[in-house]
This record gives sequence, C-alpha cells and structure tokens, in this order.
Amino acid sequence: MEAELVENESSLRLFHRKDFLLAIAEAGKNAEAVARFNEDKSLAFQMLLEMIQLVERQGRRFWWLTGQLYKIVFNIMVKCGVTNNEVECRARYYYARFLDEKMYQYNQAIEEYRIAKLQTEELDWVTDEVSYHLLFREICRGYVSAILHKAHHIKIFDLKEANLLMSHALPMMYQYSDKEEICQQLINWSDILVDLNHLNKAIKVLTNALKYSFSCQSSELRCLILLKQGLTLQKLKNTEKCIEKLSRSLEIADGDEYQELRALARMHLGFILSKETQEMAKGVGLLSESIRIFQKLGNMQNLRKAEYYLAVSKANQIFDDVCTTIRGAFTNDVCQKPFLSKWKAWFFRKNVSWVAKSGAEEIKDKAIILNEKYYTDGFLEAAFNNPDTGRRPNGFSPNQSDLSFFKHPLSEFRRTETPPFTIYWDEDELETKRRINNIIEDLQSITPSELGLTLKLIKHN
Repeated sequence: MEAELVENESSLRLFHRKDFLLAIAEAGKNAEAVARFNEDKSLAFQMLLEMIQLVERQGRRFWWLTGQLYKIVFNIMVKCGVTNNEVECRARYYYARFLDEKMYQYNQAIEEYRIAKLQTEELDWVTDEVSYHLLFREICRGYVSAILHKAHHIKIFDLKEANLLMSHALPMMYQYSDKEEICQQLINWSDILVDLNHLNKAIKVLTNALKYSFSCQSSELRCLILLKQGLTLQKLKNTEKCIEKLSRSLEIADGDEYQELRALARMHLGFILSKETQEMAKGVGLLSESIRIFQKLGNMQNLRKAEYYLAVSKANQIFDDVCTTIRGAFTNDVCQKPFLSKWKAWFFRKNVSWVAKSGAEEIKDKAIILNEKYYTDGFLEAAFNNPDTGRRPNGFSPNQSDLSFFKHPLSEFRRTETPPFTIYWDEDELETKRRINNIIEDLQSITPSELGLTLKLIKHN
C-alpha cells in the first residue's frame, strides 16, 4: 500500500480529502503490521517516515495530521520495544524539524533535537561512517537553528533571554554551520546586543563577523557588517571611526547588486557628516543620492527616513547661518546656550517639514536677511528680563509666554505661533522691519507635519 502511495504521489493531490486520509490510515496499519511481525524493524519505520513526508508535501492543510503521525511512530516504537536506534533518531529529527519550521513550536522542537543529539552521541555517530555522521551534523544544525529561531521570536519582548539563547547556540554553530550562516547569526546577535545597550560587546561580535565574511568571500555581508559597526560606533560617540567604517562600507557597495546597501550607507554617512562635521554640503549630497536610489527601489520606509534626515541636515545648515550674528551679540556666556537652544527649537519646529518638501534655497535667502546684526545687548537684557537692571530698551518687547521656556526642560516646550522674540524698529528702519515681519509671517504660516519627530530630534541634540 505504501509503495502505491509513493508511486502515485502526483495523483494523491487529486484525491478527495476523506479518501486521502483513509489511504494514509491504511498505509499506517500496513507499516505497523510490518513492525510487529518482522524482525527487521527498520523497514516498517522507513515506511512510516516516507508516509509522513508524503503528507508534509501535501501542504499546510495537512500539517495537523503530520504531528499526529509522528506521535503514532513513537507509540509504535514503544509497543514494539524499539528504542535508541537509528530509526528513532531519524524520526525525532524529522519531527523536531517539522515542529520548528512548520508549527513554530520552538520549545518542543529544541527538546526533540536535544534528545536526538544525545542518542546520536551514544551511538557514536560523531565519528561513525559518512552517512551517520552527516545525519548527526544535520541534527546538530537543526538543534542550533531551533534555538536561533526561538531567540529571534522572543527578542521582541525579552531581549535578555534572546541574548542568552544566542550565547548558547553560537559555540555549536562554529562546529556545525557554514561560515556564511555563522556570519549572519553574529550580525543578528549584534542587533540584540545593541538593543540591550551592550555596545562594546556588539562591536566585538561584529569584528568577529567581519573575519568570517572574508572567509566566505561575501562582499554583501562585509558591507552590512561595516555599516552596522559604523552605526554602533556612532552610539558610542566615536564619530571619527564611525565615518571610517561607513566610508569603507560605501566603497564595497559599489556594484548594482548592492544598491540598497549603498543607499543605506550614503544615508547614514551623509547624516553624520552634516550633523557632526564641517562637511555639511557633502553630507547633503550623499543624502540626496540615497533618496534617488530608494525612490528607484520603491523602498518607502527608508525613503521617508532619508527625506527626514535631509530636511534636518538642510535646516542645520540654515540654522548655522542664522545664528552666526546671534552668537556675536552675547556678552554673557551663561545666557548664550539657553537662548540659542530656544531659537533652534523654534526654528526647527517651523522649518524641518517645509525644507523636506521644498528644499532649502528659499529659506536660506531669508536666513541671510536675518543674519544681519540687528541684536544688541539691550535686547538680551530685556529678553531675559534681567532683575539687576529691570531695563527694557525701546525697540524690544519680550514675549512672556516664550520666556517661560527658560524655566522648563526642552521636553516641556510648548508650541506657539510666535518666534522667541518680537522686534520693534525705529522710524528710519521701517523697510527692514517690513522685510523681517514678512519673513516671520511666512515662517508662522508653516504647519509642520512631523512635529513629534522634530521635537524628538531637538531633545536628542
């Protein structure tokens, strides 16, 4: 019966569900009869395993049956007094693989793999003939795979447990897995370590992964590892090495087959250059190129991130121009930092979304006008409502609601419709006043769509 089922495998897909199940049940009975009355038990179990694999190939709708059939196999083994032999190891291996890959029951799969591994070690398959040794390695690889699958599954809600599982699995991987797989799993482990904020250990793991990437001659993995090293070094505030790693990653991702990696490297390198160094123009250029690639690839998630990074970079560039003179207007160093922080908060809140949509040229022209030196020490005293002098010079009136900002942390900064200060001008400066007021009105008309992200960025800075 089993032979008929195997020979007519293609026609089985056309069977009615009931007929198929009856045929499987009949094949199971035949295999059990062979196991009971034949001295050679391996033939019966081979029939059962082939029957189970036949059911597996019918697709997802019969997976529930596969699990039950494996249980039947173990029950027959117990009834026939067959234990701890090659067939049982094979059955456990197939059952564990089924639980791992099809049912996602990782704990049970790990336990079945563990028992099968112990049995193979007792049978001395570690050093036995080639066929047994290959099966032993398959069981070990499956055992490691199930542990890694569980780690990947639980890292969303239990990073510490995932880290322990990875630590347990990787030593076995070094023995039984190929170098490319080891490299990939080391990268996955580094992601968990970064999420746990174990940054120095993550760097060591990535360095180890980089060695394996040279062994397996995978430029793609090497590029990805350098990219992740750079981003981890950025978290460690090591800007110089971060830029070095990202630049190397960009050099490797030069072919057309690595377009997405190249775009990612350009995006992160561009943002760091524009944020942390004086090479702002180069950073903006890299970000623009990454946007073009993401648009071509249709990667909307990274496209939105790159557009936001570009907006922030351009706004940073403009902000530096705007505050050149503001810095020169301060005589009190203690007042300089909070005043600039407040101006930056307002400026970014008003402009980041706009810059993302329309570019920086128009607003940069307006920034040049603002850059002229219209600020005096008297304005500063009034802005901070200096208790020593109480002096409010003509030409300046502080906005009291905005002044409250200096008493609270940046996270409590409230959105207002006015800039951090209000300027009044003498008669001979009416034209300049008109130009400045027009700029302020234009800025106030902008409604940022990314207010939450902008404030998050400002708090981070």
